[in-house]
Amino acid sequence: MRRIIIHIIYVLLFLILISCSGKRENFDNRNIFGTYIFEYPSNEIEELVLKEDSTYIKNIYLNKENFIKSSKPIYSNIGKWHNNPRNEKLDFKDWLSYCEMGNPNKVLKQPKITYMMGVSWLPPSFNDDGSILIYDQTNYIFKRLNKKDKKSR
Repeated sequence: MRRIIIHIIYVLLFLILISCSGKRENFDNRNIFGTYIFEYPSNEIEELVLKEDSTYIKNIYLNKENFIKSSKPIYSNIGKWHNNPRNEKLDFKDWLSYCEMGNPNKVLKQPKITYMMGVSWLPPSFNDDGSILIYDQTNYIFKRLNKKDKKSR
């Protein structure tokens, strides 16, 4: 009888370990939609707008003033994005790459269209409205804007 109880305890522990190590459910895409910005060291502003229909708009402005005034961007494109269920990362088709190898200090003379894979999304936290990490190592991180943020920046 004791042996049976020990086996049951082992089986329960095994099941608990398996359930805790499993992949979490996909994050809710509804929390991702919105406008994110990145400011280059050379002062350009990159705006990324994720839409509910799985499209995105990417605009690059000459500087913060042009962004705030909603002036015409120096570069713009539209592409598709999706949440990759295999790794819970975002993938962007037709990504307008403005810097070399994800390094914001190396702006390209002419942007290139690429496929950006494995991008992390961080949900809102206490001091942040959410972020999109393109390359964390080079600090190429888009910060989510509130509706009122554009006027105050």
